[in-house]
Amino acid sequence: MEKHLHELIDAALAFVGGLVPGAIGAGVGIAFEKGLSWSARFLQLAVGTTVSYFTVGLLGMLVTLNEYALQGAGFWLGMIAYKATPRIIASAADVAASLPGRVRDRFLPGDQK
Repeated sequence: MEKHLHELIDAALAFVGGLVPGAIGAGVGIAFEKGLSWSARFLQLAVGTTVSYFTVGLLGMLVTLNEYALQGAGFWLGMIAYKATPRIIASAADVAASLPGRVRDRFLPGDQK
């Protein structure tokens, strides 16, 4: 039992350690943003941290970089994802709003608007 607990703690620490660079990057971005609601801050923090975490894992599998360079790349990409989140959400909302009209125009013949 003690062995499993030790392995669980090691895995949890590795996971949290992988999240830290992205969380710091997004946190730095949040510190300089003005006028954001708490929900927008949380969403951007979550997106920046998640992108950083998975980017570091993917880069680690694809190229051979030292840990410092991997974490730096994760920080950088987490910041980009953090800044892009509001525009992505706005674009997705625009697409979702125009989708019913596009489907209607595509499948209903004639001028039935």
